[in-house]
Amino acid sequence: MRRVMAFVLLACVALGVVAIGQSVVQTCSVQAFFASPHVDGVIESELITLLGHATSTIDIAMYSFTNDCLGDAVKAASGRGVKVRIILEGSRAKEVKGEYERVLEGKENIRVLLESISWSLLHHKFTVIDGQTVITGSYNWSVNAYDDNFENIVVIQCPEIAAAFTSEFKRVWKILEAGGIP
Repeated sequence: MRRVMAFVLLACVALGVVAIGQSVVQTCSVQAFFASPHVDGVIESELITLLGHATSTIDIAMYSFTNDCLGDAVKAASGRGVKVRIILEGSRAKEVKGEYERVLEGKENIRVLLESISWSLLHHKFTVIDGQTVITGSYNWSVNAYDDNFENIVVIQCPEIAAAFTSEFKRVWKILEAGGIP
């Protein structure tokens, strides 16, 4: 049954229209962005714009977070009153030039949890903004992703898809917060 529901939801998103109830129609949009060592800044610029438009919440699940510009955008959102939650891979969180401690400096609206399971990696790379927008793809929020790698993100404007990613984020957050293993 879950597979059928997942297929139906995917088909609706592919068509760009999801019917809610009997009378309201929600249009979803999907955009893809690509970067390479010769096409820098495309993804970072889009991420900064999206973070700049956040009004209530930003949930980030990220393997590596070392990009100062993205850290600044997260801090700016927090400064506007946006509540920010970040789950980071623990083995990478305190890496050289990492954003872990920097984003927390003087910011009450930012909470960070680390996933530090010795035999596993938090390899997620997704963000949910205001329960409406999902950003996912290969792109870590890192200097290497910006400078050296072929990368992609997909920006999905769709409350139903955002709800699925938010559900996963909350599941992992709740377990980590309690000291468990997700």
